[in-house]
Amino acid sequence: MRMNDANKDKVITTMKLAYFIAKKDIAIATYEDLCQLQMHLQTPNIPNRVDYCSYFNRKAATEFIECISNYLEEMQSEKMLDSPFFL
Repeated sequence: MRMNDANKDKVITTMKLAYFIAKKDIAIATYEDLCQLQMHLQTPNIPNRVDYCSYFNRKAATEFIECISNYLEEMQSEKMLDSPFFL
């Protein structure tokens, strides 16, 4: 199943919010409030209502952060293994 562009952009935007929280070492409990703020500010590509598929809950934020972390770890490992200075 392929995600349409509108939904894809909304998921990417909420992932960016989760990444921001992780990068700034902010409590994940604030994720839902940050999403609500973005919704009220009418940020482009943010879901316009809170429901199950809006990804505004802590569980979604936790999964986003885990996925981003795994990706960054894999990228770093690949770069290390490709480096001529790492044996």
